[in-house]
Amino acid sequence: MKSKIFPTRKTRPVWAAAGLLLPLILGACDTTSATEAVQARVGQSLDEVVEDWGFPTGERTVVGRRLVYWEELEYDYDDVPRVGLRLPFGGGEVEAQIALTDPEELTCTRELQLDADETVVAADLKGNNCPYFVPSDW
Repeated sequence: MKSKIFPTRKTRPVWAAAGLLLPLILGACDTTSATEAVQARVGQSLDEVVEDWGFPTGERTVVGRRLVYWEELEYDYDDVPRVGLRLPFGGGEVEAQIALTDPEELTCTRELQLDADETVVAADLKGNNCPYFVPSDW
C-alpha cells in the first residue's frame, strides 16, 4: 500500500530540487523582519531616524521616558455589513449604502525611546497591521 503522506521515489527529486532552490529564491529577497529593522535603530540619533522615516507622528513622556512614534492608521471597510437604500432625489432615485458597524482600525506604530542626548535606547513595533518584512519606505 502506498503512503499518501510520504513522497514516492518519483516525486523525491522534485522535492529535493525545491528544497535546494527555495533558499536561493528567498535569499534574493530582503528577509529582515520589520521588528528587527525597528530595533536596529537603537544607538542612532533621533536626527538619523527622522532623516530616514520623516518627522514622527507624535511624542509623549511616560514615567519620565521620552517616546517618539510614527503611527500608520488605515480603515478596513471590506467586512463592514451594509444596507442598500434607494432614495428619491431630483425626480429620480439615488442608491446609497449605510454601514451597520464601524470599520476595523488597522494600525502599526513604530515607537522609539530616547535618552537625554536624543539617542534611541529602546525600540518597539506595535499594532494589528504591521508588516512582517521591511517595507521599501522604511
